Amino acid sequence: MPRKSSSPAPASRPPRALKARGLALLFACSATLGAYWGVRLGLHGGLGLDPDTSSFLAGGAVALGLGPLRRMLRRPRRAKGLDPRATGWKGFAESARTAQNLPEVARLIASSLQQGMGASQAFVWLPPAGDASLHLVAGQGPYPTTLVLPEFSLREWLAEGSHTPWLVGSSADGFPSAFDQLMFQVGARACLPLTLHGELIGLATLGPKRSGTSYGPDDLKAMAEAAPVFAQAIAPYLFKAEQALHRTKLEAVSKLYLDAQKKAVTDGLTGLTTHLHFQEQLAKRFFEARRFTQPLSLMFIDIDHFKRINDTYGHPTGDEVLRAVARTVQGTARACDTVARYGGEELAVILPQTELEGAAILAERLREAILELEVQETSGPRTVRLSASIGVADLQDEDLTPGDLLERADRAVYAAKRQGRNQVICAG
Repeated sequence: MPRKSSSPAPASRPPRALKARGLALLFACSATLGAYWGVRLGLHGGLGLDPDTSSFLAGGAVALGLGPLRRMLRRPRRAKGLDPRATGWKGFAESARTAQNLPEVARLIASSLQQGMGASQAFVWLPPAGDASLHLVAGQGPYPTTLVLPEFSLREWLAEGSHTPWLVGSSADGFPSAFDQLMFQVGARACLPLTLHGELIGLATLGPKRSGTSYGPDDLKAMAEAAPVFAQAIAPYLFKAEQALHRTKLEAVSKLYLDAQKKAVTDGLTGLTTHLHFQEQLAKRFFEARRFTQPLSLMFIDIDHFKRINDTYGHPTGDEVLRAVARTVQGTARACDTVARYGGEELAVILPQTELEGAAILAERLREAILELEVQETSGPRTVRLSASIGVADLQDEDLTPGDLLERADRAVYAAKRQGRNQVICAG
């Protein structure tokens, strides 16, 4: 543990000094009043002066008597044990209120300590949460920007002793702690922990005095008086930093949740809705259509000869084909439509508020767009030409269920494939 010096309590005024000062004041007051009445009565009675002249001369005597009394009262009084540097700490508090950020407050602390203590150097360090190190925030000199504390946690070390300032130095037995040795090596000769509610929030270090003398008990006492002022100035910025850190963590957690949610409903290859999310959306749209008596259509899109494409050009090219068709369908669909990868090379589109005729028009437009696609082979010079078979179904029968609608659209797409592919078939 470092050698810590306890600060002596401020010395009270000795009773003898208080008694002497009181007697002096009493004597001065009595002498002044005596001079006034003595001069006035003596002049008026003995010399036969008129009352106004006697009063004037008596006033002069009083003025002469009040002079020493006035000087005594105006004499600056300094209580023993009160360090004049305390005024400087209060001045720092005023300056800190106008600071814009934590580094600026730290620079004010370093400057105040350097001037007030007559130090050649002054530095302010902050220990990041959960980090066994000290990060330099303000000061000038040969110090590194970070002091790594590999053997212990600074907070744990401070918890073992008091939070008062201490002097850094070696003795015949060596350094009292590894931390003292580290501080001495970087030029510190006095350390001032800054604590708030018993928790370390910063550390100020002082280099050797410019005068060449050593720090003493009075210096430690002055630093102890400054510590709470400095800590209170740092605290608001640490609170803001904690809020920002908490907000950053919340944003990170929120992003992770949104990413996980997106992955749960998004197909990794095509970027379309997954089969499970498609089923949920179909049930939702089906319920809305029944409740509000609105039309609802469903479209199945099957890429023609997709197995042959994989066998001929390879699966990477097949993946590119799927992506190209997915982009085409997604780009043609409306914002209210749900486009999903239903399975394998088959895509599905939910078309709310769309009758069978309108769905058939959209399906034909998609078929033509897919027919114009050209996909480059991933590992060769060849180009893949595509076509698709599309089946369309809608809610014509009030007794239909979502499963019935899926089955009708599926039968329609298989009918298109049986009849030669590259065409649109509507369920009757």
